[in-house]
Amino acid sequence: MYRCAFTGSEIVRALLPSLRVVVGVCVVSLTLAACIDVKVPKYERPNTPEKTAFSTFDTSKVAASDTIQPDW
Repeated sequence: MYRCAFTGSEIVRALLPSLRVVVGVCVVSLTLAACIDVKVPKYERPNTPEKTAFSTFDTSKVAASDTIQPDW
């Protein structure tokens, strides 16, 4: 008759750390899966007034000579 060299409690003690990791991963995975919301809300365009025309500037407010400063 064949007899195992390890007792049952030794095998359980050897597998306990990996069992804790597996159970921890399962708990975290189930928790995250329960929190996922897959419903995408329907997009509603915000009520904002639309422009009827573009803004025009007749004269420039800043001269080109004022913007270019060679002394910097």
